[in-house]
Amino acid sequence: LLSFFGYGQNPVAYLPDAGPADPSFLLRRLPVYLAWLAVGGVIGFSLFGGGHRHDASTPERRFLGRFSTLIALCLALTLVWGMIQTGEMYAFNGHFYYAILYAILMVFAAVLAPRLPEKRALLGGGALCVAGAAFVWHFNQEPQSAQKADHRWLDVTAAALEADPQASRTKFLVFEHDDWREAAKTALALKRLGSRFRVEGNWGFMFGYYRTFQPSAEEYNPPEMSVWRLSRRPLPGRSMPLDRDLRIYFDSCPLDPRGTIIDCSQEGNLEQFCFYGFSTPNGPSCWTTLPRAALRFSSVPATSDVLMTIVAEPFTAGKRIPHQPAVLYVNDCPVANFDLKSPRTLTAQIPASIWNLRPIVTVVLRLPSANSPMRLGLSGDPRQLGWSITRMSFGPVPP
Repeated sequence: LLSFFGYGQNPVAYLPDAGPADPSFLLRRLPVYLAWLAVGGVIGFSLFGGGHRHDASTPERRFLGRFSTLIALCLALTLVWGMIQTGEMYAFNGHFYYAILYAILMVFAAVLAPRLPEKRALLGGGALCVAGAAFVWHFNQEPQSAQKADHRWLDVTAAALEADPQASRTKFLVFEHDDWREAAKTALALKRLGSRFRVEGNWGFMFGYYRTFQPSAEEYNPPEMSVWRLSRRPLPGRSMPLDRDLRIYFDSCPLDPRGTIIDCSQEGNLEQFCFYGFSTPNGPSCWTTLPRAALRFSSVPATSDVLMTIVAEPFTAGKRIPHQPAVLYVNDCPVANFDLKSPRTLTAQIPASIWNLRPIVTVVLRLPSANSPMRLGLSGDPRQLGWSITRMSFGPVPP
């Protein structure tokens, strides 16, 4: 929390993984901290030291007292939030923290204003403006105009809407974890353009749980939605540029039922077919992160039954979760049941009649025992883990 008063942009650097916190950042920005101590001293003396010109019963004095109490409560709650938060703090919550600092400066201005001589107030105000301009010039950190950035993103999203063959439908945003910032800006642009959007259940905390797609026990396809896949890799099908190497793809990637391998490693091709419920691969495999995990792809009609092979291991937790059962659905039809207790290679025969029900095929694993390590008290991971999948493959059933 103190690092924000020194305008440090990497608070985590002051809290190493091993050993005590490093307080040297206080010395490196000593003038800034001395200025904040002076601000706090003026506020404290004016409000609680009897130095305020007005009586304590005046509306102004009561307001400043209550406002200062609210600020103190916000500071205390930021410590609570910082202790339970995972990930970087500056980029994600910087606006909130600096809003608190701004509120403190508002109180400082309010208690200082009655003490300034009226004849010299213009001179003092001018001096403060010059000092502020010099501060901005010295640090040379003029941010890009938020309005211009919003308009640019709004323009490219509007162009994508126009190019979408299903422009009137709600957009289902599919994206990798590292692209959540761009996905959030796209969602905001869609909202401003009067369009609706949905995301998978893991992103409810950021986009709003009422904007998540929660598949029912019978239906696993988002009804009447247009899928927007955000990807930095070149994929087949129609697309529109979004930002640098990031594009929006409208078409489902093709999968050949006669022989296709989905590699779930970090360098694999899962991103092309992932629909919802899979983590972004990090290593040789990826986790399912919801009670239902789905693939979606286009396919030519299968001329014979399709053999699906899955190399996976279960998430277990002793006697509480000794195994991970699963039901495999293809185009909303159950085709196989599994019960995974250890790493195994599983197979399922998918009838051609079920595979060919739709030109866009949906393959879903329903994992009723998926659970969160955080809920089980094992770690801080909130994802509902089921299977860790290394590879999935499709091919003809051997004669």
